[in-house]
Amino acid sequence: MITFEPSVSVVAISALTAGSLLQIDGQRGIWARNTRSTPDFIFAAYPIDRSRFELRAEVAQSDALSYGGDLVITPNVEAAFEADSPREQTANALFLDGDRPLVMLHLSNNDFRMLDLSSGIFDMSRNTSTMAGFREWTLCVRIGDELLPMIDVGPCAS
Repeated sequence: MITFEPSVSVVAISALTAGSLLQIDGQRGIWARNTRSTPDFIFAAYPIDRSRFELRAEVAQSDALSYGGDLVITPNVEAAFEADSPREQTANALFLDGDRPLVMLHLSNNDFRMLDLSSGIFDMSRNTSTMAGFREWTLCVRIGDELLPMIDVGPCAS
């Protein structure tokens, strides 16, 4: 029997579930569900230059490389910030709403979206003014007792 570590599979775009960690067109990101408008699903890609997440509604490929297994978020505790930080300074930031990890996506000048990493669903109603967070964090895949970094989020390069 052959097994992959991390668990990797090629999955049809139509069969992906929200919150999946993927690689499409050479970029890693999260498959997100948009419940308030079309398209229903969006690929939130994080580019190599670590500037900010890019939402891609159109995906040219018919399948994606999916990383299975347990996803682990490791925040950089040295990059924590207070709840009253301006939104512009929290693009890509990781917030914790109870046990829900939320990421602030900065789409344009005043257009922000919160992506719930546990469900892969956009949460438009969440107010972050009362939430502290982390400007730097890493999304990892667990391999046995080790963590393999997959997306390393740093401060937004405006």
